[in-house]
Amino acid sequence: MILSIFRFSNFLRFILILWIISSAILKLDAQGLDLDVPYKSEYATETFGEIQNPSDLDRLKWQEFEGPLLFGFHKEPVWVKLTLGEVSIQKYLYLENPVAYVDEITIFRWNGTEFIKISDGDRFPKRSLVVPNHPYALFRLTADVPNAKGEIYIRYHSISSLFILPKLYYPDGFIFEQISVSQWYFIYFAIILFVLLLNFLFYFNTRNSSFLFYCFYVFCAALYQIIHNGYGKIFFWPNAGTWNDRSLVFFGSLALVSVVLFSIRFLSIHKKMKRVFYTLIALLGIIISNAILSLVFRSVWTVQTIHGIGILTSLFLLGVGLYSWSKNHRVARYYILAWTVLFIFILLFNLYAFGLLPDHFLLRHSIEIGTILEIFLFHLAVVDRIRGWEESDVVAKSLPSPPSLEGVSEGGREEPEPTAPAIHGENHGNEPTKKTASILRLSGVDPEAKIREMNQLMESEKLFCDEDLDLLKMAELLDLRADQVSALLNQFVGSSFNQYVNRYRIEEARKLMVEEPDRNILSIAFAVGFNSKSTFYDAFQKIVGITPKEFKKSPDS
Repeated sequence: MILSIFRFSNFLRFILILWIISSAILKLDAQGLDLDVPYKSEYATETFGEIQNPSDLDRLKWQEFEGPLLFGFHKEPVWVKLTLGEVSIQKYLYLENPVAYVDEITIFRWNGTEFIKISDGDRFPKRSLVVPNHPYALFRLTADVPNAKGEIYIRYHSISSLFILPKLYYPDGFIFEQISVSQWYFIYFAIILFVLLLNFLFYFNTRNSSFLFYCFYVFCAALYQIIHNGYGKIFFWPNAGTWNDRSLVFFGSLALVSVVLFSIRFLSIHKKMKRVFYTLIALLGIIISNAILSLVFRSVWTVQTIHGIGILTSLFLLGVGLYSWSKNHRVARYYILAWTVLFIFILLFNLYAFGLLPDHFLLRHSIEIGTILEIFLFHLAVVDRIRGWEESDVVAKSLPSPPSLEGVSEGGREEPEPTAPAIHGENHGNEPTKKTASILRLSGVDPEAKIREMNQLMESEKLFCDEDLDLLKMAELLDLRADQVSALLNQFVGSSFNQYVNRYRIEEARKLMVEEPDRNILSIAFAVGFNSKSTFYDAFQKIVGITPKEFKKSPDS
């Protein structure tokens, strides 16, 4: 696992270096060229009926602005006027709004007798002529349209968040813009694809469902980012403008559902925090209902609902992660860090959107950057968890084998009524110094009472089914130190903690195999608390004497 992290970090480093070098080359090539068109930008929010001539627009109360305008969920159209400065002689100018989720953008240019209108945006089909694979709303304006004032009027309208940042380019400038955008998204989605494939390999290698839930989350997050950034319309449904408009809420909801399911599995919320689990199930119901409604009705409230629930759910999951950390759930550290990083980038985006930070490509895409960092940190969280299990397995295998199970025959079949581990009166095989140290650790502890209490937890509450059960958790439940629990098991039961827990898990697995013969072996392994196929098979064969498959095939099983 450490090697896989090393290779993953090397891959990321290589991609970032490649991006930096290619960006630097582009900037050097761009030196000395006219790229951006000089212009003054103003906006107005008044509404009126049909526009007949420029005087109708001149009556608006125009306010000058620089940088992005973010109106949030603004139902009415917003007008923007661009007044060109000294423009060099070019055949075309390109006008772009560098986000893909604005529903409708219409250009109005006066030709002396009437307005020429051109529309593009989220609700419109894929462009067939003007750079069809560019993900953002884009217009090519011919220089031969007579316009004495040099003014371009733009009407923006969207039920989703209204982000306004018109940019005018000369042809050379737009080429560099297009290459930069393509380069950014190629690297971005290449990293996500690499993460997805890497974790699918981890899943098939370990058969651990945490990787499967994580892969589902990465897939849904990538799908949402593809649609959010305009590539859904380009590659998936070029002629379905209505579906493209509504799919953003649907796939945003799917991404949120996937991260909730991943969190439930990763933090074992369904086992450890029942009230939190039921709260998340209720939230999932609301999210799914809103997603279905978004496909039927085009309404601003479905967009607002998913934004509100998304923020609420994210804060709630961060709180759950902090609570797990406070309960000594060590692997929650990367989970908490992932949510913290995402919130930092959300904050940066909002500071940028409200004009408190200057316009920059990285700030404009801070949500995407935060998402990919969150994906990477979730990957580290899952790998960290698996590493913890592997370290436990190494420790368990280095210890002497526990006494054989009572009631297990040579063929591995169950004899009448298996018993819990018995208390032994002596510490077999330990040196005198270790025995003396163990006695000192247990000073003031009633061994028989504590072992009875431990057996009761295992038998009545089936504590062994908790895949994250460790010495610290057991010690907390018994009101002892971890070293005292270890000493109890070594001296009076004759086994290590892992061996003690695995005996209960294997007994439960054998019981389930008999009662549910058609049930998948791997699902039984996970149900009784094992975290990987290999660990389960090793423990089963060591304790029972045969493999799980052989046990299921045996005539008396």
